[in-house]
Amino acid sequence: MQLARSKYSEYSRCTSPLASQELYQSAAVNFIEQLVSQLFSIPVRVIRTQKRGNANVAFARQTSMYLSHVALSLSLSEVAHLFGRDRSTVMHACHVVENERDNPEFDVLLDFLELEITNWNRCWKAMF
Repeated sequence: MQLARSKYSEYSRCTSPLASQELYQSAAVNFIEQLVSQLFSIPVRVIRTQKRGNANVAFARQTSMYLSHVALSLSLSEVAHLFGRDRSTVMHACHVVENERDNPEFDVLLDFLELEITNWNRCWKAMF
């Protein structure tokens, strides 16, 4: 009986709305980082580093934060938490990327990434 209670408790923690929301957000950000990593030819581990890095690394990270905010409709605070940054840093990243959208080629690229994220999101929600 104790084992059954233990397993139920473990199961209920994993399936609680908060746990499943955190799992979703983490998986979604991981997917976005993979896309951005391929696009910028920068390893995910470099994008995730807490150091600023060079301008290309910083812009790749900013793009990941922007896509997490825009394509996933996550709040700035949620994105900041997931990236280990401050909310103001995420806001700055969104401004930087939004300004770059004036470049038509980059804008088309972001539209494509947003579509990929939307498709991933649809698949995720269909599975769970």
